[in-house]
Amino acid sequence: MNKNKIENFIFIVGSPRSGTTLLQRIIGNIEESFTMPETHIFNVMAENYYYAIRSNKPIQQLKYQKLISFLTYTRVINFLKKNANFVLNQKTKKNLENKIKKKNLKLEYFINTIFNEYNDLGEKICIEKTPSHIFCVKTIRETIKNNLILAIIRDPRDAFLSFNKMLIRQKKKPRSIYEFSTIWNSVITEIEKHNLNYLKYENLIDEPLITINQLLDKKGLKINSIEKIPKNLSTEKEVWKKNAYEEIIKDNVNKYKNELSLKEIKEFNYYCLDNLKKFHYETFDSVLPSFPHRLYYNFLKIKYRLTLFKELSKSIFNFVIKRYV
Repeated sequence: MNKNKIENFIFIVGSPRSGTTLLQRIIGNIEESFTMPETHIFNVMAENYYYAIRSNKPIQQLKYQKLISFLTYTRVINFLKKNANFVLNQKTKKNLENKIKKKNLKLEYFINTIFNEYNDLGEKICIEKTPSHIFCVKTIRETIKNNLILAIIRDPRDAFLSFNKMLIRQKKKPRSIYEFSTIWNSVITEIEKHNLNYLKYENLIDEPLITINQLLDKKGLKINSIEKIPKNLSTEKEVWKKNAYEEIIKDNVNKYKNELSLKEIKEFNYYCLDNLKKFHYETFDSVLPSFPHRLYYNFLKIKYRLTLFKELSKSIFNFVIKRYV
């Protein structure tokens, strides 16, 4: 195990474009802490990791090996090296591979070793941000001691606009309202199911110190400033790298009112109404969808599920080809 042992872990999770990077940047002002780029380690380490091909709730529950195989070890190391600026120390590499040969490389030991490898300066607090890790809370709690999992919630209509703008910049296909709503509602379900500590993006940009310290106090932690911009918030591969180092935009809320049509607002109401009300977002009850619209939205659900099944089948096929051919 790396000598720079971490004493506390903070995991930041949420739906896409909900402010997870901003939250990590601000929390990085905690003394004796270090930040990491998105590792996706709990997704990549799953036996059936191809179910987690998107930032969405997996179709099936992710499954994990209690003892890490060489295949899983290789997959994780290669992914982190390619996507998260990770280089495994040769001494640690030899130690892990010897444990695999002896069939005693346990899941908990492997994960903690990986995180400590990032800890070059020997800091006591690790801050990791992978939004889709919200679907891995059970495994995080079972394998990482002294953890604090923080979820961030943002108005799904603003997050939807931000997410699709990012996809368009990447020349990728934008998500449908139903698809994004499914992700957002699934995140809310996980927050409630696991009783996670959470904050709202809108409160974060309005009063960052007060909002964050209310949650950090649960672990006896505190930040006194948000001036520091920590390293390793993102990698060159991550398209949000530029935004990670810009000033906080105080008025970055309710943009959907000018950019979404009335029809699109109605569709969001249909899919997200209960959760919008639960977290005190404006719902426009006067523009609820009509019966024909509801029929159309149900059709979109069926269409989306067929598309997701097609993508999943393709992903599994590619995985099998790469593994066995």
